[in-house]
Amino acid sequence: MKIKASKFYNRLQSIPDGSSESEWSDDEDLYTPLLPQDICVVSDTDDDIPTNGDYLVIPASDDEIASEDEDDVPLSVRLSRLVSNKSKKAKEPKPVWLEENYITNPETITFTGDTTLPENILSLTDPYQFFSFLFPSTLIQYITDQTNIYASQISPNKLPNICAKEIEQFIGICLKMSVCKLPSVRHHWGNLGTPSIYNVMCVNRFEEIKRFIHFNDNSKLPERNNADYDKLYKVRPLCEQILNIIRSIPKEEHLAVDEQIIPTKSRTSLKQYNPKKPHKWGYKVFVLSGVSGFCYDFDIFAGAQSNIIHDSCPNMSVSSNVVLRMSNFIPRHCNYKIFFDNWFTSIPLLIYLHKEGILPIGTARLNRLSGLKMPTEKCFKKKGRGSFCEMITYLLM
Repeated sequence: MKIKASKFYNRLQSIPDGSSESEWSDDEDLYTPLLPQDICVVSDTDDDIPTNGDYLVIPASDDEIASEDEDDVPLSVRLSRLVSNKSKKAKEPKPVWLEENYITNPETITFTGDTTLPENILSLTDPYQFFSFLFPSTLIQYITDQTNIYASQISPNKLPNICAKEIEQFIGICLKMSVCKLPSVRHHWGNLGTPSIYNVMCVNRFEEIKRFIHFNDNSKLPERNNADYDKLYKVRPLCEQILNIIRSIPKEEHLAVDEQIIPTKSRTSLKQYNPKKPHKWGYKVFVLSGVSGFCYDFDIFAGAQSNIIHDSCPNMSVSSNVVLRMSNFIPRHCNYKIFFDNWFTSIPLLIYLHKEGILPIGTARLNRLSGLKMPTEKCFKKKGRGSFCEMITYLLM
């Protein structure tokens, strides 16, 4: 659309009586003769535009505006463009909830995965063999090397010369202490101590190994302001090697994702506080476990750096991303059942897992179920004990 400029600007066609010449500019170049009439031209081409007169060109579409220099676009046009763009955005449809009974086809939820344990696991018979499976000789030797490297950095004049057998004994003693708890570590070497501990290693040697035990080279630790800085750098190799082992074990049909607290009151940025837990202070660890209680995957919470997902997975909320990470190594389209509580549950998470052939189930928070209106607690009390309400919704997959 092309509209003549004089249509929009109220120019004076005559000088009112009583006006002095000082009120008007002496510059004759600023004076533009008025056209005899106002002309408004609407055309898709420039062929119909008259050649005489001044005209204001109004773009016929937003595409023409976008091609102009932003500095030349009036503010009013920019604002109108923003308003129109917002109105064009399609609103996400809210799910429609119906009070019905959910009926499933048994064939669609039948488990088709393989839970058969490999021969190298079935051949394990005694506790030491199980220990060697989770802590193979290569891992023990790696810990030994890193411990001696750290000892040479701290005390080069008096090296402890720790061997792989002592590292095995040290880890075994720590596991034993976690089961047989005494007021202090040194009580295990007292008169009423633990024979399976004080008969294996003396207390001074245990304290010396505890001083130097290390799992990564501190000299290669990135600075805190470095993009590659990892809060779990000192234990990362140990965690990765153990994860590679437990992830290779066939998983059970029924799995669960939850958080656990490793109690500690040490001074570290990884320490979390949760007043609802039995141990309020400690390291937060997200765990994927089976009905047997065996851990198939874990992730130590380290703040913002922990919110990382695989490239093939969508980015959801922080809590839902935890389930995505824990389910990365679950075989797809085998109808594994995975359970989690209301902190993890969200509709996008349930949709994604269902698409991947993993059957999710979990408690939910009402504020995460868009459009759902459940009866109040007062209504349930009126209906009597055992009353319930079942609501379902159908979503496009």
